[in-house]
Amino acid sequence: MSPNSLTPSQLSGVPLRVHDLALYLRKTGWQRVHHPNQRLLVFEHGIINGTEQPLRTVLASSDDYADSPELIGNALDLLAEVQGVDVQQIARAVHAIDRDILSVRFLGPQASSGGLRLDTATTVVLQLRDLLAYAACVEEYPRPYFPRATSIGRKYTESCVFGHTFPGSFGFTIESPTGPAPFSDSNDSPPPFERRVMTRVLRGIGDLRQAILSGEPEMLVQRYEAGLNANMCELLEETLKQADDAEMEYSVLWSPEWPVPPEIQELHAVRLQPSAAAFLGAAARQLRRLEESRTRQISGRVVALQSDASASDDERTEDPEQVATILWEEQRGRKLRVRVALEHPDYILACDAHKVGQEVRVTGRLEKVGKFWTLMAPSQFEVLPPR
Repeated sequence: MSPNSLTPSQLSGVPLRVHDLALYLRKTGWQRVHHPNQRLLVFEHGIINGTEQPLRTVLASSDDYADSPELIGNALDLLAEVQGVDVQQIARAVHAIDRDILSVRFLGPQASSGGLRLDTATTVVLQLRDLLAYAACVEEYPRPYFPRATSIGRKYTESCVFGHTFPGSFGFTIESPTGPAPFSDSNDSPPPFERRVMTRVLRGIGDLRQAILSGEPEMLVQRYEAGLNANMCELLEETLKQADDAEMEYSVLWSPEWPVPPEIQELHAVRLQPSAAAFLGAAARQLRRLEESRTRQISGRVVALQSDASASDDERTEDPEQVATILWEEQRGRKLRVRVALEHPDYILACDAHKVGQEVRVTGRLEKVGKFWTLMAPSQFEVLPPR
């Protein structure tokens, strides 16, 4: 370990154990080889970057040996060089081998001056929590926009841990538990929900970078089922605005317990410039409209009726507008008053249902017109039987 290197305890916030580092080495493709000295653990990694000579690292077999911290430090330096990341990232990965670690760094004048304003830091942490909550919601049920986070988002964020900050720059880390892989080959097992959520976050930010380079926010709209939805775009936008002209860098240190898709492995760190905020806002607006324009089947009680058929013969049109307002509780618990323009026979049925309190059902495109939710192009209107 070089004289200027940090000790393992300084790197991770807590001392690293030989057992954890040995497990990490095995999980990342290193193999233990026999050595005559029983107080040493020797690991080798096969051909790397076309080199015929395998790499080798040595650990003490116990934390109690005096040279154990130095050997751990040497191994961390080698792993960081091989993986192309800094030593702090390797140390955090060893310490949390069964967790994915999301790192968010501020790169700008505030960060270089030593920190952020307290209110800014507080807001950003809450935005990160909400980003992960909505990522869990979209992973469970791909949807362009959610009126509010669902219970799956809350449960997921409750399992996450606010990790150690890292020296040399200003930022935050969030640890997302993955749990241990099964004894069988983890490549044959579906990744846990927590891994899929974190993969979605980084994939979506990678999609954002590609969309910015191409100048097409529509790319995010097309890929929301596997990446960012409107809620996630809005939260990333707000975080950039909070950063006061700083760039934001997002990266994930993946637990070696589970395989990472090759296209995700290539996203070592994705840096967003302040100008990305406007781009995110445009994509979010398109995604909201996409959600609001989807064909929906709504049901509920008729709570209001409006018809111009009662006008005088001189005022009456050949096709009078007859509107029923339905109180609809959508799947996620929000109640909406939805206006539906009905043909005369269906309007009569709606009137009868209103009198006796029966529910009705109708299909159409839900859009917000002015202050009112309206079901456009309604069809298949029916009165539901009493419960």
